[in-house]
Amino acid sequence: MQRNRVISDDIMMTIPSKEGMSATEWLAEQMPGGFFIYRADESMELLYVNQSTCDIFGCDTVEELREFTGNTFRGMVHPEDYEQIQDSIDEQIAKPTNRRNIDYVVYRIIRKDGTPGKRQI
Repeated sequence: MQRNRVISDDIMMTIPSKEGMSATEWLAEQMPGGFFIYRADESMELLYVNQSTCDIFGCDTVEELREFTGNTFRGMVHPEDYEQIQDSIDEQIAKPTNRRNIDYVVYRIIRKDGTPGKRQI
C-alpha cells in the first residue's frame, strides 16, 4: 500500500492545478470513455460522473445528466434492461471469488434526445 501512496504523491506533482479538482477527478476526466460512481444501495445515487458520460447521454453538463437520469444508476439504464442488469450485478457481487465486488455489464441507454444507445461498464 505504501507504493500506491508514493505513486499517488508523484501523480499529484504532475497534475495541472485546477481549482477544486482532486487527482481522482482529473484521472476520470482523462479516460477515453464514460466513468461514473454510484452508491450501491437502494438510492443508487450518482456520486461522480465524468464529462464523457454526459456526452454519451447527449447532455452538456453533469447537472443536466443528473436531472435527466434522476441522479441514479437506475435512471441510466434502459427501463426494459434494468431488472436483468441488476440481477447480473447481484450475481457477480455474490461470488466468493469476487473479493473486490467488481461487476461488468452491457446495457442499453436512452439518450436525452430519445435515441437509443449501448453502454458498456
